[in-house]
Amino acid sequence: MRYLVPILLLVAFAAHSQEHSANLINLVEQRLTASTLIKDTLSSSKIESRMIDWKVNGLSLAVINDGALAWTKVYGLRNAMDTGSKLDTATLFQCASIGKIVTTLAALYLVDKGYLTLDEDVNNKLLSWKIPENDFTAQYKVTLRDLLTHTAGLMDGYGFLGYAPGEKIPSLLSILNAIDPANNRKKLIVGAVPGSIERYSGGGFIIIQQLIEDITKLPFENFVDSVVFKPLGMIHSTYNCTPDKSLGRPIAIAHRDNGKPYKQFDYRVYPEKAATGFWSTATDLARLMIGIQKMRVGETNLLGRQVIGQMLRPQINAMGLGVHLKGDSSVAGFWHAGNNAGFTGIVMATCETGQGAVVLTNSNRGEWLAMEILRSVAKAYDWPITLSFLPTSVPEMAEYCGSYATADKKTLKIDAEKERLYFTRNGNKKKFYIYQIERDNFRIAEKPDNLLFIFKRDREGRVIGLSMYENAGQSHFFLDKL
Repeated sequence: MRYLVPILLLVAFAAHSQEHSANLINLVEQRLTASTLIKDTLSSSKIESRMIDWKVNGLSLAVINDGALAWTKVYGLRNAMDTGSKLDTATLFQCASIGKIVTTLAALYLVDKGYLTLDEDVNNKLLSWKIPENDFTAQYKVTLRDLLTHTAGLMDGYGFLGYAPGEKIPSLLSILNAIDPANNRKKLIVGAVPGSIERYSGGGFIIIQQLIEDITKLPFENFVDSVVFKPLGMIHSTYNCTPDKSLGRPIAIAHRDNGKPYKQFDYRVYPEKAATGFWSTATDLARLMIGIQKMRVGETNLLGRQVIGQMLRPQINAMGLGVHLKGDSSVAGFWHAGNNAGFTGIVMATCETGQGAVVLTNSNRGEWLAMEILRSVAKAYDWPITLSFLPTSVPEMAEYCGSYATADKKTLKIDAEKERLYFTRNGNKKKFYIYQIERDNFRIAEKPDNLLFIFKRDREGRVIGLSMYENAGQSHFFLDKL
């Protein structure tokens, strides 16, 4: 009898936890909203109804809380033309550029073990192929840091076309050299001084793929499996280009903007593995994000804290090493999106609070739905990022208007237009509208997590300046004319 009370308490606690979890899942599923809400028109939607609106047939969702996988759930079909093709949590999705996080971890493993450094000329370690030298590389050599932050000055553009079933699949060297049978026709040429500007480059990541193979003497996918997938328990993840045919895995097939499958293929094949050829599940991607969170605080020794600290530190704008960052005065979270033909997805996690979520869809139009779901998760679990915000009225807009400047002559101008405040900076004419969250605190819709204005007042209550917190940095402006 003496054990009965503790057992009853454990049963009651488990029942309460299950009920609490069910309530949170219900909140996530019922409260999808826009990023910027408008007073008196507040509305929320259900996942299933928004899937219909966005013509998304299949969706997989995983939620992270307290540094662990809280729950995962699937919605809809693997194939819109087959009502019996229900998704399950083992169904693979093409993850596209989300795989750049995996590539980054694999490259940083080599940095952590001393096989290369972030800031050396990668041509010193590339053996099978070299980045062509020119006037720009004569000024500054391309480094791994540049490749991971899209600042190598490469001019290849955004992404890759992929290959249809039956097409000849090119080697990595054919892709790097832009020769048949590769379907990319832009050679990888440095067109700006490396490190000077951010320009998204899928090509930079296939250079990393070749770099890893040259250093390790292993196929890229084998090395990644040994240093990332197995240590993090990512049992469903693969770089096999045809996992349904070669491995017998269940897959979601690609769908067009209209919600119907492509007629010519179930999915495109991407031999550009490090950039866009990754297949996975929402559960495995949650394990990936949890792994990064644990490495950051030293709870796992896959990578050292110093290396992960570099990954999660702003390198240029809001870009870390292989991930995008969120946070105004400090880095609060990291994320990456992916978009291949017929597939879209987003992964996002916080740095300090052990939270996050993964949304994968088999649709061209899934990214906006994924963001609505992430905001719903953020609200239900009280994240420090990605929350919808409700602007308040600004009765005295004129008191904020004026020209502001920093001590080192950076300029910012606040002005009003049609009962809205906007700013321009450093003489640029592009307008960004700002929305008051509370008195003297403003954000912008384009970067709600990464930019915050806090206006300063003197003892008489007059606005005399502002502090701008952006991408984990800060600038202090003073009003030129009071």
